[in-house]
Amino acid sequence: MKRNNNWKELFVYDKEERRGVFVLIIIILALILYHGYSPFAISSATDFTELESYITNRRYLADSSRLANRDINKDVPDKEKFNFNLFNFNPNTISKKGWQKLGLKEYQAKSIRKYIRKGGIINSPNDLRKMYCLTQSECDLLIPYVKIEQRDVVELEDKIWTKTYIPKVFHLELNTVKFDSLLAISGIGPSTAKAILDYRKRLGGYYNIKQLQEVYLFDSAKYVRLSPNFYINTDSIYPYLNLNTDDYYSLKNHPYISKKMAYNIQQYRDNNGEFSNIEQLKNIEGINDSVYLKLYWYFEL
Repeated sequence: MKRNNNWKELFVYDKEERRGVFVLIIIILALILYHGYSPFAISSATDFTELESYITNRRYLADSSRLANRDINKDVPDKEKFNFNLFNFNPNTISKKGWQKLGLKEYQAKSIRKYIRKGGIINSPNDLRKMYCLTQSECDLLIPYVKIEQRDVVELEDKIWTKTYIPKVFHLELNTVKFDSLLAISGIGPSTAKAILDYRKRLGGYYNIKQLQEVYLFDSAKYVRLSPNFYINTDSIYPYLNLNTDDYYSLKNHPYISKKMAYNIQQYRDNNGEFSNIEQLKNIEGINDSVYLKLYWYFEL
C-alpha cells in the first residue's frame, strides 16, 4: 500500500509546478503553429530552378571576365607593367642610383648594394635570380641587359673601391712589440695579441718567426698572412732558465721541456755536478740535436 502511494505522488504537482507545465505546453504549441503557418517557412516543394540558373550565370560571367583580363595582360609588355627603363649594366659595379634608374625600388637597390659591399659577386646574369629582393619576372627583364666585365669594381655612389685589398705591412720586432702595436695589424685582435705576448713570456722570447705557429689561435693560414709583419732580434731573448740552479718545477714550466726531461736534467746535475757548458744538454736522455737547438736559446749557466 505504501508502494502504491509513492507511485501516485509522481503525478501530483503543487501550484508552482502546475504553472511551469502549463507554460511549457504553450511554448510547444507556439513552435508547432509557427513551423506550419509562418510565411518564412520553407516548403519541401519549393522550386530552386530560378536560383540555380542565376548562380550559374554569375559564375560564367566571372570566368569570362578573368579570362579576358588574363588575355589583356598578355598583350601588355613587361616593361610597361614594371615601368623599367632598361639599359646595359654591370651588376657588380652599378650604384644604388643606377639600380633605381633601371626601375628597381629603393629597398631593392639597397639590398643588392649591401650584398656587393659584403663581398658578394654576381658571376653570371642568372645569379640575379638568387637575389631575394627580385621577382622572377623582374629577373627575366634584367638578365638580357647584364654585362659582366672581367675586373669587378665596387662603386659606392661617387667613390670607387677595388675588390683587391692589400693590407698594410708592418715591420715589428717580435720580442719587443707591444700589445697596442699588435692590434694595428689587420687580422690580429685582442685575443691573438694577448696569446702572442703570453707565449713570448713563457718561452723567454722568439728566436724564429715560425714559432708563431705554436701560438694558440694561430693556424697555418694566419701565419702565412701575418708573418711578413715581423722580424726577430735574438739579442732580445731573455734566457731565464739556469741549468745549475733551477729545480725540477722551474724547468718543467717551459713549453719545450717535458716533465721527464726536467727530471732527467736534474738527475744529470745531481749525478755529475754542475754544467760547465750548455752543450752538455745533449748528454741527457730525450734531448737530441733538434731539441737542443730549441733549448739552447733559453738557458744560461
